[in-house]
Amino acid sequence: MKVQFVTSMSYEGWKEYGEKMLASVHTHWHPDLKLTVYGHDFPDGVTPQLSPSCPSYHEFRSLHDVDGHDDYMERMAQHDGTEGGSIEYNWRLDSIKFAHKVFALTDLAMEISGETKDGGWLCWIDADTITNTSFSEKNVLDILAKNAHLAHLGRTDTDYSETSFMAFNTAYEAPIMLLADLRGCYEIGEVLSYREWHDGFIFERLLKVYIAHGMKVQNLTPNCKGLTAFQQSPLS
Repeated sequence: MKVQFVTSMSYEGWKEYGEKMLASVHTHWHPDLKLTVYGHDFPDGVTPQLSPSCPSYHEFRSLHDVDGHDDYMERMAQHDGTEGGSIEYNWRLDSIKFAHKVFALTDLAMEISGETKDGGWLCWIDADTITNTSFSEKNVLDILAKNAHLAHLGRTDTDYSETSFMAFNTAYEAPIMLLADLRGCYEIGEVLSYREWHDGFIFERLLKVYIAHGMKVQNLTPNCKGLTAFQQSPLS
């Protein structure tokens, strides 16, 4: 089964951590894994492949080319964790920061599902993740259950998963529909009706609904203590 990854980063994020992430991908990832990077707010003519420390990676796309992205950012600008500067910054109420991720993930997922009935696993990975050892398609498939529709990093000490890694089996309709609902929640502004506006909180609400309707979900960290699920998962 095919495996590919997707992430997103701003220009400032690329300089702070993304360049290191991409360099580690170039060093350790096998060619059977594809990574698509969605960038936003990069200066004209500047893309990550220009970095000498990361001479190659898989594909770079601009989030500004994704339908609805820039319109959403403009419409929701005041809901940036400060409510237009009226409150002290609260990341739980930042509908901007985490929306880039939602647009990137869902854009590629919809593209894959529209092109083939069996696009394999699409895995989200945060752009500040460093790969320290050899990493291949087999490593991923050894972790993910063959009959699972979706894999995530569950947590017991808070009421939402860690979403630094998520995997969606695009051979099934349910995970694609969940992602469509996630995208729609942001695009129509429904995100503001939730207690928290980041992707992790809303993803978890949708996940519970889809599990109740029969979606097969693999929790990679069923016994997670604290908040650091990634470090307690097989990915660590």
